[in-house]
Amino acid sequence: MPAMKVDIHVDSDLLQQCRNGNGKAFRELVELLKRPAYFHALSLTGHSDDALDVSQEAFARAWQNISRFDPSQPFYPWYYTILRRIALNHLRSHSRRREDGDVGQIDAKPAETDGPGQNCQSAQYSVLVHRVLQAMSVEDREILCLKDMHDHSYRELADIVGIPIGTVMSRLYAARQRFRQLMKENGYEHN
Repeated sequence: MPAMKVDIHVDSDLLQQCRNGNGKAFRELVELLKRPAYFHALSLTGHSDDALDVSQEAFARAWQNISRFDPSQPFYPWYYTILRRIALNHLRSHSRRREDGDVGQIDAKPAETDGPGQNCQSAQYSVLVHRVLQAMSVEDREILCLKDMHDHSYRELADIVGIPIGTVMSRLYAARQRFRQLMKENGYEHN
């Protein structure tokens, strides 16, 4: 899984303009954060349409509640809390429409050499990873994706998710173990 490191720092002047009701400033904020917000929502929901809906709703709620934001704190963890709540409510209310139900068997060993079969095997591997992630709990999927796909530091994870660094580390370790086990159960053996 390639990491996607995104800067989620927001300038304090821009935040102050947003808090003062400046819609243009808020549109600038949305433009700045829409990509990480979408991918974080995707990590939680597992579906692109749902992720788009959730991230947009979270921005709308952030705008409605911007006066409650404490400007002495970083913005993105506050926003992520809104996004996460909306995503979890969405998952609860839409009894997940998993097309595949449980994770099925796929022969997904990555290619040993370059060649025409490598792209096919890489695609199969990606499908398996996606399916295994969808079979995991939201909490496991969230922590794995934030760390391993979005490349956030432990400190950033602690701030974003709102838990101590030690808890981040133990949750990440346990989630990685469960991920490896599910991959193994589905025919993938890492050499």
